[in-house]
Amino acid sequence: MNSSVFNQKELLTGILYVAFGAVAVIMGQDYGFGSLTEMDAGFFPIVLGYILIGIGLLTLGRAFIRGGDGEPGPLRTIYWKGFALVIGSTALFALVLPFVGLIVALPLMILMSAMGSSRFSLSLKSLALLVCFIAACIGLFVEGLGVPMPLFGTVFG
Repeated sequence: MNSSVFNQKELLTGILYVAFGAVAVIMGQDYGFGSLTEMDAGFFPIVLGYILIGIGLLTLGRAFIRGGDGEPGPLRTIYWKGFALVIGSTALFALVLPFVGLIVALPLMILMSAMGSSRFSLSLKSLALLVCFIAACIGLFVEGLGVPMPLFGTVFG
């Protein structure tokens, strides 16, 4: 029986959410906020930062409400493989996007980060979901919001 007053995993998760949210809000202050009809560059970082802070505070509350008996055992293991693959895939996406475009960079990032899970398997269903996710990202970000991301990079002409 764990006699801790708080759930260690949820406590650390909540602290991370609050910290990342605070950084997003602080960094977003350097840009204009705009309004709901005409959003400026700082709108999304600030709003998402406050949402992260809210989620973090809820998670912190759960850590103390559940107590140490919420889940057996303290936080013992950091899964470095998954951590490295998720961070690495994001960095790779940023590096290769201008050269190969969204059509190639996005599946690379998704597949690389998915390999961080011990339950990852490449199946027909996962490939179909990958294609749907890529189409949704292109539709939402490139076409809908007009985010200037090349579909095909400089490698493809």
